[in-house]
Amino acid sequence: MYSIQPLIPVKELDEHIESIARTICNDKATVTICGQEFPHEVVKSVLLKVNIDCLERAVENVKTTDNIRNLEKYFISTLFNKINNNHFKTNNEERWADYAVKRDLGY
Repeated sequence: MYSIQPLIPVKELDEHIESIARTICNDKATVTICGQEFPHEVVKSVLLKVNIDCLERAVENVKTTDNIRNLEKYFISTLFNKINNNHFKTNNEERWADYAVKRDLGY
């Protein structure tokens, strides 16, 4: 029988999920991400798009960074940026494919 070794230990994963839940359930009007104020609804909508790949990359990034003063804020900022970059890259590939079809086929 095969067993799958999780990339993130369950206890650590629970802590990160709690951080995400605290941020989503926050009652403040704005959330500070990388020194910028974002409306709570924007941050909430982005964090609700979290998938396991973005979560693993954010955790990896946090583990390789030194001198973090506030781990939870840094993690949420990193996750927010990873999700936005992931969706930007996906949309960028789709736009490029549309452009290539229009260019090559004359549509």
